Amino acid sequence: MVSRNLIEKIISIIAISLCAYLFYATTFGPYKTTMVHRAIFLAMMLIIFFGSSKPLGQGRWALGVDWFIIALSTFSLGYMVVFWEEIISAVGATYLSRLQILVGFIIILVVLEGVRRMNFVLFILALSGIGYTLYGNYLPGILGHPGMDFDRFVYLTAKRKR
Repeated sequence: MVSRNLIEKIISIIAISLCAYLFYATTFGPYKTTMVHRAIFLAMMLIIFFGSSKPLGQGRWALGVDWFIIALSTFSLGYMVVFWEEIISAVGATYLSRLQILVGFIIILVVLEGVRRMNFVLFILALSGIGYTLYGNYLPGILGHPGMDFDRFVYLTAKRKR
């Protein structure tokens, strides 16, 4: 099993690398969009968070779940970094592939798990907001709105202005 001291050193290296990247990106801006910067930042923050926070419980199973979450977030946010032009050029959720919708959904789930571990009330508030966004068309009166398709919701969580 990997020692806690080694994990802390790796987390420190990742944090220092993140700071160096942010200084570089702020000065030279290698990408045309902030979507890539956000994806890189979120990926590194999730690695730091799940690598250094308490696992779900005691034992190897809980630690394995945390490393699985790190792998999922690295894959999904890495996908955004590599295919950002394809994602940004989609004119709405209609043109996103099933894989792209799945990647977006994974990002939402991983972020929600991080929020749940930090503050359960904020987690419930986030779930309420998602529920209202997706199913507001079933609410009566002034609370109601046209609602939103799931694919469009996932698309809009990633898409930002160029």
